[in-house]
Amino acid sequence: VSNSYAYGWYTRETPRNTTLVYHQGSNNESYTDFFRFIDEDISFIIVSNNFDGFSGRLNKQITELIFNPNFEAIDKHSYKSLYDLTNTMTTEQILAFLKKETAKSTSSEYHISLRIINRFGYSFVRKNKLIDAQKIFKFNTELHPNAADAYDYYAESLLLSGNIKAGIEAYRKALELNPKFQNSHTAHKIIEEYETFMANIINIYN
Repeated sequence: VSNSYAYGWYTRETPRNTTLVYHQGSNNESYTDFFRFIDEDISFIIVSNNFDGFSGRLNKQITELIFNPNFEAIDKHSYKSLYDLTNTMTTEQILAFLKKETAKSTSSEYHISLRIINRFGYSFVRKNKLIDAQKIFKFNTELHPNAADAYDYYAESLLLSGNIKAGIEAYRKALELNPKFQNSHTAHKIIEEYETFMANIINIYN
């Protein structure tokens, strides 16, 4: 077994040529990781309220602690959640903070990555704070200019706010960077619908 899905569980071959059976899940308040090293008779469960991947780093540490006799704890970094910033900062202050943190030569206490910033930005979408979401997603495109996923999220926030032309351009940029990114089918469909609409408008006035 290299890496597959079987009867509701992910399975993966470990570096020790044993099998790991695992799964993660959440209800957006509690995040749980369940790991079963079935050939080695070891299981552990991690439950966390941190959405920034803290449990993912923790499970790696626990696994190393159990199986690696030369285990050394990793430096403590990226363990604070961006969501905590919304309790004390405005969106502009958060952006200024992120720019400062990502410019540092040392690791941040906050988990700042392409995926996490996208998720963080989408929390504003869910609250219908589309302008704030756009600012977060735009920052992510500046931080990761070669990442299709950054432009994908930015495009969606632009379209939701009615900025169709800019949203289409963001989708085109995503497809230029990676024609097969995860949401590429949706991007192609929306671009096609937009081009058809514009062609019909031109025909009407011709």
